[in-house]
Amino acid sequence: MRVVGKDGKAYLVSTMRYIERGYEELWETAVFEGGGCLTFSKTQRYTFWAFDAHMAQQVHAGAVWEVKNEPPQSWMMSSKQVAEDRRSAIESFDKPVNPFGSSAEDSSDDSTDDT
Repeated sequence: MRVVGKDGKAYLVSTMRYIERGYEELWETAVFEGGGCLTFSKTQRYTFWAFDAHMAQQVHAGAVWEVKNEPPQSWMMSSKQVAEDRRSAIESFDKPVNPFGSSAEDSSDDSTDDT
């Protein structure tokens, strides 16, 4: 969606499903400087990652509102931060789920031997 920011510049707010694996999904909402249909990492100014379609829709609507109504310095990210957020989201998505705790240590037997 093309949006004119509070600074008068055109931005493209885009949400796409990045990965789908069975019932699991990873979505990215990105804001690019410029209103054209071509997107390049060098023009990306914002990223937010969601793990389901409903959340992705809410994030998209929020990003559109923010670009229209907030000064760019309140939402723009550095290219380093965009890359770090992308790496972190993909790593989180790729981690196996442990249904008994948040890590292997959490599922260990903590009982004491009273013999």
